[in-house]
Amino acid sequence: MSEHIFIVSLPFTKTADPTVTGQFSKLAQSLGSVGGAMREMLIPALKVGTLDSLMEASDDLTKLDPQLEGTVFKLAAAMEEISQKPRNAVALLRVTQTDEMTPENYLKKFSWNSAQFDTKEPIKVLLDKLAQVATVAEERIRSVITQFTDVRNRVQNATRKDQGNLSVRPIGEIVAKLRSKPLDTEFLITMFVAVPNSSQLEWESSYWKMNEFVCPQSAAIVAQDKEYTLNSVVLFKRCVEDFKLACRKKKYAIRDVDHSDDMSKEELDALKLKMGKDKASALTLLSQQYSLCYVAWIHVKAVRVFVESLLRYGLPPRFVTGLFAVDAKKEQEIRARLAQVFPDTRPHRDDTHHETNALQDYAYVSVKIANVLKVT
Repeated sequence: MSEHIFIVSLPFTKTADPTVTGQFSKLAQSLGSVGGAMREMLIPALKVGTLDSLMEASDDLTKLDPQLEGTVFKLAAAMEEISQKPRNAVALLRVTQTDEMTPENYLKKFSWNSAQFDTKEPIKVLLDKLAQVATVAEERIRSVITQFTDVRNRVQNATRKDQGNLSVRPIGEIVAKLRSKPLDTEFLITMFVAVPNSSQLEWESSYWKMNEFVCPQSAAIVAQDKEYTLNSVVLFKRCVEDFKLACRKKKYAIRDVDHSDDMSKEELDALKLKMGKDKASALTLLSQQYSLCYVAWIHVKAVRVFVESLLRYGLPPRFVTGLFAVDAKKEQEIRARLAQVFPDTRPHRDDTHHETNALQDYAYVSVKIANVLKVT
């Protein structure tokens, strides 16, 4: 089942118990079985400024919300890709040194983190702190991921080439072990050609005919595997390009000796060890930043609901907030039920791109939370 998680804020009604608990019971009763798994979400009374400052905060929140959401998804995807494990196995929150929980469990147990986000500070200051969390995360992970990716690519390339046949595998070590060093004089050069084993006899009987400047009886077998034979041949430098073209026509592979592309077993083992350490460091940092950003993102949702509720329902704050998970197919049914219980004469507004209307008596505020674990 595809679930959507919502935070819904509704004004106090005269027909329900005037306590927050009583009002929440009214909300749960109004939604009935459509409401899915519900729980009350307590949002503290934040420091309210002027109406203009609330309107400005509302505009800032519509930008900050998707920004933090994007960072959270980016971090979760990076952990999944680097670890090569399912997202639900790596996208866990470490809210303390020892506690680890899923995003859903964090939402169920949500309580405002006053130590990190002081409710005595103006909303504008809180938003700046929340935005800084995403900015710092982006900066810290960029170099770590780049470093790990670079090392991993080098290991993959070296492993892939080391496992390939003589037409692709680095030949620097093979050439270095030859008794006779390759020629590279003013006029002559030794070329290396990987020939399919099925064509080796043809090569031996005709290589000097491929160009008039190829030295006859200069070919020698250097190495052989199940698919290719690596041959050396001496020719004049003036015909190198023509000789390469003739080889390509016959499906022979010209092999350049590039020692920078070679890697000894010891070097490869050392690089693999470094990749393992870089992977562990990257996953540790990603996990830390993911937890920080997810917590900040949900706090942004809470601030957004608080600000929008004040703009809708006025002061003092008299609204109840509920959090629930529901089948995505029932979203419209829930909205219809809410509209019946809390009528709104204005057209329904989209969650993420709605207009702000100040001090309306009858309406509801809803904010959708994407389920990180269900996004692939």
